[in-house]
Parts: sequence; C-alpha cells; structure tokens
Amino acid sequence: MKMFPNQLSRWKNLNGSNTIIEVMSQRSYCALIIIWCLSIVIYYSSIRIILFDGAPQKIRHDSGFQKTFMRGDIVDRNGRLLCKTIQCYSCFVNPRNIITKDVLQLSKKISQIIGKDHKEIYKKISNKNTSFVWVKRHIDNDVRSKLMALGDPGIQIVEDYSRKAIHKKITKHIIGVCDVDGNGLSYLEKYFDASLKKGEPIILSIDLYLQSTIHNILYEDMKIYNADGANAILMDINSGEILAMVSMPDVDLNRNTSGAFEPGSTFKILNTAVALDSGLVKLRETFATNSIVKIAQYQIRDWTYKDYPLNVGEILIYSSNKGSVLMQRKFGSDIQKKYLESFGLLEKCHVELNEVSKPILPRFTSTDGESISYGYAISVSPLAQLSAIASVLNGGHLVKPTLVKMYNYDKRQAKRVVSEETSKTLAEIMRLVMVYGTGRTANVSDIGLCGKTGTAQKVIKGGYGKNQNITTFVGVFPYFRPRFVILVMYDNPKSNSNLTTAAHNASKTAKKILQTIAPTMMCGETIQESSNEIRMLSQKYMQNLM
Repeated sequence: MKMFPNQLSRWKNLNGSNTIIEVMSQRSYCALIIIWCLSIVIYYSSIRIILFDGAPQKIRHDSGFQKTFMRGDIVDRNGRLLCKTIQCYSCFVNPRNIITKDVLQLSKKISQIIGKDHKEIYKKISNKNTSFVWVKRHIDNDVRSKLMALGDPGIQIVEDYSRKAIHKKITKHIIGVCDVDGNGLSYLEKYFDASLKKGEPIILSIDLYLQSTIHNILYEDMKIYNADGANAILMDINSGEILAMVSMPDVDLNRNTSGAFEPGSTFKILNTAVALDSGLVKLRETFATNSIVKIAQYQIRDWTYKDYPLNVGEILIYSSNKGSVLMQRKFGSDIQKKYLESFGLLEKCHVELNEVSKPILPRFTSTDGESISYGYAISVSPLAQLSAIASVLNGGHLVKPTLVKMYNYDKRQAKRVVSEETSKTLAEIMRLVMVYGTGRTANVSDIGLCGKTGTAQKVIKGGYGKNQNITTFVGVFPYFRPRFVILVMYDNPKSNSNLTTAAHNASKTAKKILQTIAPTMMCGETIQESSNEIRMLSQKYMQNLM
C-alpha cells in the first residue's frame, strides 16, 4: 500500500506505535525505487527497439536485413580521406502495426518526407500479409525525426550506416561502390571487401592532388577533341605505385583496366627493346626502310618517309612501321613471344581490381609477329601496356602495378626483363623522339622528358573503323634517371582538320598535364639540358642530324 506523509502520520497516531509502520514504510519506499528503475529500463529499451533495433528479430530475419557494419576508411597516400562510412538511419514499416485508419493519407505524408511516389508507398504499407517492408534506406536525422513525428507505431527506424565517397566524380573508377547493406560491389570496395568489413583502413598509392589535376585537364581536352572516351595513368616507374588513374566518360568502366586496345606505335618501344636485348640486332645496323616492305600481300607504309635506310634509333625516332617489321624479322615470333611474356603482356595485368580484361592474343605466326612489331594484331589494357614500357625503361626490372601505397620498395629484388644497357639506350633514343619525332608536341622543358606517340585504327566489330583511331602518348621523366611514367589515351578523337593522330591530341594533353604537375613531382628540381647534350645524343643514335 502506498502512503503519503500525512497518511503515515495518522496511521502512527491510531496505533500508538510506529515500529511496524517504519518497517512497512521502508519496504514501500524500496519497492517504489525498484519499480521506478525497472520502468526506466523498460522504457528506454522499448525506445531503442523502436528507434534503432527496429522490428523483432524474427521480422528482421525474415526480411533479410542485416545491420551494416563500420567499413574501414579508404585514404590517399597522404592520408586524405577518399571514402568513409557514415552513421545514418533507415525506415521500414510493419503494416500490421499501423493504427492510422487512412493508410492512403499516411502514404502521402511519408511520400512528402522521403520524396518517393505515394502510390508505391501505399502498395507496400497496405499489405497486411507482411510485417516488414522497407520504405527508405539511408536517411538523415532530419528525415528520421519527421517520420517519427507522424506518430504511427507501424513506422519504425533502425540505426544504419551508408558508404560515402568523398571525391566520387574523380575516383569512382578506382574505389567502386557498395550495396545498401555495405557489401563491396566493384573495384577496390569489392577487392578489399573482407578487410574493409573488419574496419581495416586501406591506404592507396593514389595522390588526390594528382588525380584531381589529371581528371580536370583530361575532362576539358576530351571535349576539345570530341573523343568518345579518354583515360590516363601516372605511375611511379620503379615501385609500380599508381599515383593517378582517370577514365572517361563517367560510366562504370575503367578503360585503363577493363578495355583492351591495339596500342599502335607505342609498342615500337618494346619491339626495339627485344631487338637490342636479344643481341640479334645491332644499334648501328640499318634497314631498307626506303624500299617496299610487305606483310603477306599488304604493303606497309610509313608516316614519315626518309629516302635512306634507317638505323635502330632512327626507326624509333621517326616511328617507322617498315623498320619495325624488318627488325622483327631478325629475331622472329618465338623470341618476341618470350619477351612479351616476360613483360607480363600475355596474361591479365595483376592489380588490386577484379575488373581487369584479358589480352586478345594472336597465334604468333610470322605475319602476326610482324604486325605486333608496330602495335597491331595484339590488344592489351592500357595499364598492362604502361607497365611493360615502364619495365624496359626503369633499368630493366619488371614493374607490378599497385593501387596500394608501398614502403621500402627495392626494385633490385624484381625480375629483370632487359639489361640496364638496353634500358638506358631506349630512354636516350626516346629523348630524341621528343626533339625530332612525333613527341615534339608533348615536349616539356626542364624535366628531361622522353616519350613516344602511338596511333592505331580502332577495331569495330572485327574490322577497322574508317577514320577512327585510338591515340596514345607514353612519357617517362627524367630520362637519365627515370622516376615517373605517364600514359594519355583518346578513343576516336575528332578534328575538323582531320588531324586525329596522337601528336595532335594525346601528346598535347600530356604536355598540359606535365606542365602542371611536374614542379610538384620533381620537388622543384629542373633539368638543365644544353643543346650540346642533345647534339651528342643525336650523333650517338642518328646518321643524319636534323
């Protein structure tokens, strides 16, 4: 019996003794305190069930709903946040618990709050055959409050988590996406799904500044050249760390890894490497590029014609298709295949993504090998091509590209694919490409850039599209101590002047990019190169100076 103080006083007076009353009073107060505490616990537990834990366990189990966990953050190489998990709420309805008589009106109110069609909502929440239907996943606190203010116990809220990409526009082809339950669906989110679900952070090799800069320049130039697509990669030539990787248009396809293209003349870098490293072609050896050269019945032509036989250096500098074929005939398809395998081009490129295409390989007949010498008859991903070129220009060590930041990398432990001498020779010849060849439109002063352009006809439905090209520029800097390698590629660039080769688009874009980022990447270092140094290289590799 609960008694207030004035009642208790009268009870004492009537009985003349307060011993029994005091005991009863103490017990009553203790009971009241216990009841009060239990009430508080039950009340807040019920609130948590309604607001956070949602429906009873059976309903949650039947619905397939599992609360998303806090996935680990993804950050760039400098610790800048790229992707994180944020706390939010999700709303579901138990139609059997709705007390509002006018369910249609209730659905309209919900519709106004969450921005969904009220007819769709009504169809869900009027179905009494189910006890769990989602209304809206991943809502903020403001929407949660408005939904709870409707005051119907059938509307329930659960605490949830959603994945947020901080720089989605410029990193989506690297980071990928998760589903509403926090499961990785693509790219890094999928590749590292198990680790991220444990809350482990992933530190990428990507530099956000470089990624953003290259994305912005490529985006603007893609419009200038009216291209169907564009992509670019910037990589540490020694460790294989990918510092930036951009793909356009912004659809769920990373052209750098998911596409396979005939590379065109950039493949002549590898052809020259095989020729020299195999020992079957001598540096000063000349080839009859001023005569007719055929593959089967097809006559091969050069963009830049010289009326004298070219040596090895000049074949690369002037990008001679005929010279490349003639060199390839000296070492043949078997040796060619062996080297391409060592460069990693006969299998999928190994990188921390599942979305990597296989190369499209020929049978390596004699005619196949001759076509490969100048970048046809084989299709590889841009990342695979860049990794192979990096491997022959970094001193000759195999590059394994990675999207994860590396520490204490020692390239001396990597497999050797060509000799250091071959590597140095190629870099020096490619420096002359920037002075005398098609790379002139990409030449950037003060960084010691060496490079090569490539233009290949675009493959369309088993044939080649008329006046449609894949254009590429690959550059390495500084050439005498290689540190970085870049690739810029366009898919079907167009021009009113019909100048759609790489020298007129990919090279120019690469120049814009390098002029912007080189000061940062070179830490303010400038390469002071005299005309005498160029003259000495020219005398070393060319018969007739320009």
